[in-house]
Amino acid sequence: MPEKLLSALVAGIVAIGISLISAYFQRRAFRQAVESKYSEKLIDLRFDNYQSAFEIVGKISLTKGRRSQKDTLKSITEELRSWHCGPASMVMSSKSQNAYNRLRRRLISTYESGLELNDDQSNAEKLFSAISDFRHALKFDLRLLFNELESEKFDAHSE
Repeated sequence: MPEKLLSALVAGIVAIGISLISAYFQRRAFRQAVESKYSEKLIDLRFDNYQSAFEIVGKISLTKGRRSQKDTLKSITEELRSWHCGPASMVMSSKSQNAYNRLRRRLISTYESGLELNDDQSNAEKLFSAISDFRHALKFDLRLLFNELESEKFDAHSE
């Protein structure tokens, strides 16, 4: 094989190799940037929506001494359902979704039982446990996303 042809062939192969490697790293950097932007947006959406959920379920502890707790719990259940029908359902993790469903079922069974929370300590404990589980699931979602985002930023700076 002539020397010029061999050197042109080697140069071509090297150029293709460099192009492929360059494309790989550019694609990887682009993907990381998109994922980072997505995570930031998801944190913002979750934070805004989850804050509303905390405000809604926070009303339950304030029901003593006011109008019938049954009416209040029914109203809170509807408010929580309306919250869930909005953007919140699109940004919730499956763990938070399951906790929401358990809380909603517990709220419904509590107000349908006809007993006030003060009259049924066992039901009250189950309700407050469901509220606690729901709040923990929402907090976990935010913490998990924030940790992923911080890890991505650390990885990007260390490269």
